[in-house]
Amino acid sequence: IEGDILPDPKVYVVEMHLDNTKRHQEIQIGNDPKAPVVKWEDRAKYVYKNVPCIIQCTELQKNAFLTQSVDYWNERYHRSHSEFQRVKAANYGSQRKRFLGELKTGVIRKLIDRLPKDNRFVCFCASVAQANALDYVNTISSKRPAKSNQIIIDKFNSKKINHIYAVGMITEGMNLMDIQTGIIVQLDGKERLFLQKFGRSLRADDPVTFIFYYKNTQDENYLKGALENIDSKFVQRITIDQLNTIKL
Repeated sequence: IEGDILPDPKVYVVEMHLDNTKRHQEIQIGNDPKAPVVKWEDRAKYVYKNVPCIIQCTELQKNAFLTQSVDYWNERYHRSHSEFQRVKAANYGSQRKRFLGELKTGVIRKLIDRLPKDNRFVCFCASVAQANALDYVNTISSKRPAKSNQIIIDKFNSKKINHIYAVGMITEGMNLMDIQTGIIVQLDGKERLFLQKFGRSLRADDPVTFIFYYKNTQDENYLKGALENIDSKFVQRITIDQLNTIKL
């Protein structure tokens, strides 16, 4: 960009907040499908005794539970270096990442509905379930045969379709033609993966990237790392309300 090889990008960083009023989330403790449903306030009676239950909670409370679980198992791992404990921490971290990403599905769908029909974009989704919910037909992921993924990529490059929804793919080694917009639903701690996603749309005449994150969550920590190598003059921080009013 500094060498005028690529045009100046527009990077919209969309701030979101976890809801703490509606208890429409669940935390499954154990694998018993007939486990009792309990309130968030009563969770200690079950969680600390490892008794199967389903905890009803808000988005904020579920994120807090997953974060506490990550921290707990990480602390134990650093003390004893048990592989079991490392895996437990990683599993809870993956759950949290997927949870935060999938919560954004409705907002992502509204953004996509507002984009011009001929806008060529790639949406980097948080999970296969999310990508399929947004557009099953044009989703590429490791869950699909390589041949099917390639057919979708070929259709995009030949401009038979203008949209691709990707899960853990097309970060490197795949060439996509004339992308105008990049939509990054969920960040992670790997800077290389972010730069590969971000770089996908930079060859457009007027490249635009949307990055979504939840304030005061691990999302925000990932965001700080992701933006370190992007000049702040290209970054515009906006709210959900502002996202619904900007010209696309």
